[in-house]
Amino acid sequence: MRRWGTFLLAIAALAVPAASAEAKPKVKVLGWTTQAGSSSPQVRSGQTINQCVDDGTGQRTLNAVITGKKIDKGTKVGIGIWGGPPSAGFSEEPSDPDVKRNAFKWPVDSSDSYSTSFGFSFAAGPFGPINIDGEWRAKVLVKGKQVAQGRVTVACG
Repeated sequence: MRRWGTFLLAIAALAVPAASAEAKPKVKVLGWTTQAGSSSPQVRSGQTINQCVDDGTGQRTLNAVITGKKIDKGTKVGIGIWGGPPSAGFSEEPSDPDVKRNAFKWPVDSSDSYSTSFGFSFAAGPFGPINIDGEWRAKVLVKGKQVAQGRVTVACG
């Protein structure tokens, strides 16, 4: 009878998840913006931006806005963005090693949520703002593993 008790205790211990297991990061691409320096989305991920916000010189910016929680402070977080017209120069998906190489350290404790934006700025051409119309995609890596993705269609003309 004693053996059964030991056996049942061993089975019960296997069924309980380890308390030291790391919490899974909660990361989301909230949306996208064409306003430089903004961490507020102009549209949600999956929608279309119809009006680009140009700065006074005709320069355009496209940023993915992400939010995250349950990420330990100092953890490497990388964001990769690609798409748009071939003339924009970012039509190929960046490799995970490239995204990891350009990762930043998460600035807040895991109990705090944090939002930031990341993207590209495009210089004005001789005939006005550069065309960034098309579908753009983003992926977010935490510790080298993809945890979120998003997309937007830019139709500013």
